[in-house]
Amino acid sequence: MFMTKKFGKKAAMVMLSATLLGGVFVTVPNALTTTTAQASAKISYAEFKDDVAAAKSAVKLATPAAQQILNSKFFTKLEKNPTNAYNVNASNSFVSIMTALCNDGTKNLDSDGHLTTESTKDWKAIQALSNHFIGEFTSNGQSTVQDAYDSIVANDGDGWTDYDGFPGYQWAFSQGFDGAFNGVKVTGIPSTPKSYISKLSAKKTSKKYVKVSGSAKLYKSANYAHIKTYKGYRYAKLNSKHNFSKSIYAPKAKTVKVTVGHYANGHYKAVTSTKTVHVK
Repeated sequence: MFMTKKFGKKAAMVMLSATLLGGVFVTVPNALTTTTAQASAKISYAEFKDDVAAAKSAVKLATPAAQQILNSKFFTKLEKNPTNAYNVNASNSFVSIMTALCNDGTKNLDSDGHLTTESTKDWKAIQALSNHFIGEFTSNGQSTVQDAYDSIVANDGDGWTDYDGFPGYQWAFSQGFDGAFNGVKVTGIPSTPKSYISKLSAKKTSKKYVKVSGSAKLYKSANYAHIKTYKGYRYAKLNSKHNFSKSIYAPKAKTVKVTVGHYANGHYKAVTSTKTVHVK
């Protein structure tokens, strides 16, 4: 069984000169190292957040096109399901980040399969992401990534050896990642606080109308208050501070019931419990 996740990052590393990156040195695993990287059947939420931060930093090195794919929405979905982020087949995972970077890098190669200014950005991002996780891979996983690296970097220093370099590296990373993290679960995930209506009032402004006002404390997306009286229901849009106000025709109303939720395309889903207030 696996030990702690970060223990494996003590695996030996070597520095290879990447002349294709203009003299920038890239850290890659030593294929001769027999140390078995150790991961964990359980990963703490703090470690997961560290991995997310590293992935975001790597993406910042990539091209604008890659960043548009791996945008804030992508990471929001990834962070909503931490355990799934380590699933190599998931659409919002660390491996899918590598896939997007490699796909973009392939598109940016020149006609001879060599790096361009744009594909060099992707290569730097690929290496940054790989370097963060490589210490967790088994010795076989590290060797697989090393072989993929060697097949990409031309010995004569003029760039790429062929067009298959990026996909090959992506495959190698995926194999190593799966060997290290297959079946892990993220523990200690903080529970999301429940949204609630913090203030609510209903006052008669005339013999026929009631003004319903309130505000909500939100931890989930919401845009409308659902207001119900004996006359039926009405919606009041939330402002930027999650306040709402609506005058409703309800001459005989004694109480008003309100929930706050998200309304779109004819469908409403409450994110708070119902709060009842007496009409004054």
